[in-house]
Amino acid sequence: MKFCYKIFPERRAIVARYAGALTLSELVASAETMWADPSYSRKFDGIADISDASLGVAMSDFRALLGFLRDHHRTSQGRWAAVATTPFATACGMMYRGALFGRHTLEIFSTWEAACDFINVDLPSDVSLGGGDTHTRPR
Repeated sequence: MKFCYKIFPERRAIVARYAGALTLSELVASAETMWADPSYSRKFDGIADISDASLGVAMSDFRALLGFLRDHHRTSQGRWAAVATTPFATACGMMYRGALFGRHTLEIFSTWEAACDFINVDLPSDVSLGGGDTHTRPR
């Protein structure tokens, strides 16, 4: 799995991008990496782009991830938009939304522009996996 994120403190927003095959351990590690960033605030809104991710994670691992995020005190309380381009990714987003209902708001979109409109912040769509001043977690 490839993961990168960028925090925009002045916009109170976060962009997180995922690519490749997702595993439970890497998803947990990516959350912990982002939470450890001094610029991170659980009050920030964000966009999680999973359009380049392969969602082949086992349902038991997916449920474990949901439990981890639901129970952790650092999990975001902001509004989040997921950018998903496959029916399965959209379905996973809907399960996530239901599991974390009351913790934070999540909606699923097929375009970057719609995701930005939802969180009411214009964010660059070119946050790259492994370039610029983004933060990456090595494989």
